[in-house]
Amino acid sequence: MRKLMLTMVLVGLLALPVMGQFGFGGRGQGGDSLLLNKSVQAELKLTDDQKKDLTAIQKKATDEGKKAREAFQDMDFEKGREIMQKVQKETATALTKFKKTLSKTQAKRFLEIEVQLATKNTTPSIFSREEVQTGIKLTEQQKKANKKTLEGLEEDVKEVMDDAKGDFTKMRAAFTKIGKLRKTAYEKITKSLTDEQKKAWKELGGKGFEYKSDFTRTGKGKDKRKRKAKDDE
Repeated sequence: MRKLMLTMVLVGLLALPVMGQFGFGGRGQGGDSLLLNKSVQAELKLTDDQKKDLTAIQKKATDEGKKAREAFQDMDFEKGREIMQKVQKETATALTKFKKTLSKTQAKRFLEIEVQLATKNTTPSIFSREEVQTGIKLTEQQKKANKKTLEGLEEDVKEVMDDAKGDFTKMRAAFTKIGKLRKTAYEKITKSLTDEQKKAWKELGGKGFEYKSDFTRTGKGKDKRKRKAKDDE
C-alpha cells in the first residue's frame, strides 16, 4: 500500500510544473490541456472531426502514461520521469498543432476560458501568452519582469521536486508548497499591473464559463467537482 501511495504522489508531483501545458488534470489544469476537457469542448462547439483529433491525442498520452506509471510502481523513478517528460513534450506539440484548426470564434472563446481559470487557480504562466500580453498591453519592462518571475518559479519548483524525490513525507508536503509558489508568482505579476491593465485583464475573461472536471469521485457524498470560473475578482 505504501508503495502504491508513493507512486501516486510522485506521479502527481512530477506533473505539477507542466499542468499548464498538458492535460494531467488537477486544480492547475490550464493552457492547451484544457482542450482535452469535455466541458471546454462543448463550450467551443467543436466539430466531430476536431473532437476525434483530440481523442486521438489524449489516447496516445494515456497509453504512454501507463508506461510511466509502471516504471514508478517498479520504483524506477528516473525511467518514469523520462517517459513523463516525453509524453508531456509530444502532447504539447500535438495540442499546439491542433489549436491552428480552431476558428477565430473558437480561439477567442478559448482564450477567455483560459483567462478565467488562470484567475481562479492563480496560474502565473498565463502571462507568458502573447495574446494576453497584447490584450492587456504589457510594457517591455513588464514582460521582462514577468519572464524573470516565471523562470524563478520554475527553478523553485524544480528544487522542491528534487528535494522531495523518493521521500513520501516530503512529496506530500511538496504539493502544498508548489501551490503556494505558484500563487505568490501570480500575485506578484498581477500587482504590477496598472489599473487600466487590470480592467483589460478582467474584460479579457469574457462571459462566465462553468468548468466541469472530467475526473469524478464516487461513493458517499459523491462530488462531481464542478467548477464555476467567474471572473468576479
